[in-house]
Amino acid sequence: MPSASPQPQREAAAPAAPSQPLKSLPERHPEPPQQPPVPQAAPGPPAPSWSAPATFAQEEIASLQDQWQHGEYQPTPNLTVRPDGSLVLRGGAATMTARQLVIRTWYGQRRIVSRADVARAALVQAVLGSSAQTPAVPVLVVLDRQGRCLLHLEAVTIPEPDLKAFAAALGVPVDVTSKEMTAAELSASYPGSVSWYTTHRTLFTLLIAMVIVVLVIITLIALAAAGVIKSTGSG
Repeated sequence: MPSASPQPQREAAAPAAPSQPLKSLPERHPEPPQQPPVPQAAPGPPAPSWSAPATFAQEEIASLQDQWQHGEYQPTPNLTVRPDGSLVLRGGAATMTARQLVIRTWYGQRRIVSRADVARAALVQAVLGSSAQTPAVPVLVVLDRQGRCLLHLEAVTIPEPDLKAFAAALGVPVDVTSKEMTAAELSASYPGSVSWYTTHRTLFTLLIAMVIVVLVIITLIALAAAGVIKSTGSG
C-alpha cells in the first residue's frame, strides 16, 4: 500500500497583540449657522472744528470761482446743489438761488436780499465774545455797492472749505483776511456786520434772567390769588 503523504505543518499563530485602550475622540459640537453681516450705515459728514484758525487766501477763492464758472465744483454733504440749481449751506444756514440770498439768523429768522444788490463779500476772522479766551470764528459778510453790510453769517458750525466755496459761488469779488479782528474792528470795517446781541451778550443774558424771575413771581402771585397756593400760618 502506498504510504500516506506527509501533511503540511501549520505555522503557529502569532500571539495576539495586547489590546490597546480606545482613545476617546473629542466631542464635536455643531457650529452655529453664520449670520449675514449687518450693513453698516454710511458715516455722516465729520463735525467741523475751528480749533485751528481758518486760513483765507485770495488764490484759493479765485480757484473756486473758476470751478463754479466751468461747472467743475463737486458738492459736499455740507454744500449741496438742489435740482433747481440753488445752493444750500449746512442744513439751511444759508441758501443761494439765481435771484436771492437767504441767511438764517441765530434765532431762526430768515433774512433775504436780492443778489442784484450784492456787490462784493468778505471772509474774515473775528473775536465776537467779550472774554479774552473767546476763539475767533469765521464770518461771511455780504456787502452792497456802498460797502454796507447786507447780510452776515457767523460760520461757527460750517466747515471752512464749504464756507469758502459758498462765498466763491456768489460771483462777486471776495476780500479775504486771516488777521483776527475784534467785534469793534469788524463793525468799523463793515458797518452793520455785528449784531446788537453779539456786542451785548452779557447784558442780554442778564435781561433774560430778570424776565424769567419776574414771570415766576407773577405766576406765584396769580396762583396765590386764585387759591391754588395757600399760605400756612401758625395756628
